[in-house]
Amino acid sequence: MSLKDFQSWPIEKLVPHARPMLLLDRVAEITDTWIECEVTLTPTSEFCVDGRVGAWVGLEYMAQTVAALAGAQGLDTGHNIRVGLLLGTRSFTAAVPYFEAGTTLRVRATEVVFDPQGLSVVDCALRDAATGRELAQAGLTVYQVDDLYAYLQSLKK
Repeated sequence: MSLKDFQSWPIEKLVPHARPMLLLDRVAEITDTWIECEVTLTPTSEFCVDGRVGAWVGLEYMAQTVAALAGAQGLDTGHNIRVGLLLGTRSFTAAVPYFEAGTTLRVRATEVVFDPQGLSVVDCALRDAATGRELAQAGLTVYQVDDLYAYLQSLKK
């Protein structure tokens, strides 16, 4: 199996979230080092108020896109999907204050640094799928753990 095979998988199989907090709709494209996911905003989308979703939600779209890439990579190597923790964000910028219902957003996450021990740095960009216009971008630092409970317990020591 290659990562390209995960393009046809339901997003629910790659991201360890349940709806309604799983905000993405689908994987659009995937390679060994980057992924693009899409979400079509509707008036009933999570965080949609008066037909608009605040641009700050773009950060969660990015984080879930990173999770989808990590999920596909884990499954591709015969491992379970690991929980990811967002440790930090570098330079989140948004070209707009909100995203309009009716817009399909395409979110790209590209690995910059990958450590098999769990730490990764990922560059993300969020575009309007119809026009290609970049609407937001950021760099994310994430950490994956095998057992979230054990990890949190280890922090108490």
